[in-house]
Amino acid sequence: QHQEGMEFLVMDATSMSRFDSNSIDLVIEKGCIDSLFCGTNSYSHVLTLNQEVCRVLKPGSVFISVSCGAENIRIPHFSHRTLHWEIDHANVPGRNGLHVYMLQKSEEEGLEINMMDTDFVSEEDVNREMGEDKQTTEKQFLNTQEKAAGGEGLVIVANVRDQEDLLAAMAEGKIRLLGNQKIETGVI
Repeated sequence: QHQEGMEFLVMDATSMSRFDSNSIDLVIEKGCIDSLFCGTNSYSHVLTLNQEVCRVLKPGSVFISVSCGAENIRIPHFSHRTLHWEIDHANVPGRNGLHVYMLQKSEEEGLEINMMDTDFVSEEDVNREMGEDKQTTEKQFLNTQEKAAGGEGLVIVANVRDQEDLLAAMAEGKIRLLGNQKIETGVI
């Protein structure tokens, strides 16, 4: 519905080239970032969206994000080094699990968004974000066991620590990835 003084547009939020830098007073998103996190290459897409919003906002203007993403999950994404804003967060009363993030763009003149800076976080940052920050440096293993389809035969045990272990085990014939096929050979 059209409101006086407001224009509603449909466009790619990761590429708002229609708008000049520092030209928008207010950006509100509800669920767009949440949906981007459900797709492939999500960190990059969310970073690009946040960079575009920061680029088009006038200094001192606000970006409001309504999300199901908890504070410990979303704030690292809003805190990327290329984003120049102050972050505030509130839970929505009576709406368990709903969060509002208020991001006010810095009023400093001459801040530029480097859209080519797409390095997001280190592996340690991701582990901390996912609540998997371990005090130990011990590698974690995925242990699997399978038998032949008839229940007879050799049990194969594979310890896979990382991509290199997986590729080495596949090259040595210790592991064979069969996709949706039944495991009939006793080899996984």
